Amino acid sequence: MPIKKVMSNQVLKYILEDNKLVMGKVAYHKELAKNVDKVQGGGMYRTDITKRTVILFGDSYKFGPPDLKALQSAIDNWKVYTSVKQNHKLDARYKISIQTAGKGIILLN
Repeated sequence: MPIKKVMSNQVLKYILEDNKLVMGKVAYHKELAKNVDKVQGGGMYRTDITKRTVILFGDSYKFGPPDLKALQSAIDNWKVYTSVKQNHKLDARYKISIQTAGKGIILLN
């Protein structure tokens, strides 16, 4: 009998893949990737819809922390996707920040 994916195990996670920020609600970071060999790190995120903000934090157990240059490139070029298929972009009115251990929260756009 196949094991069914339990929705309660899904968390808001993101990866950087080929200089693109891909976000979604998944159990494992690898579920967001088209090609795991091109993943440049990842982590989790939270959103505040009323303030139109996304805060990235933590790191991926499998892929490690995000490459900050790739992250900044993805945001500067607005390659920010809210679907695994990378066909839905995040509304460009959103602000994206990353929470770091040493520098606190840094606004990226």
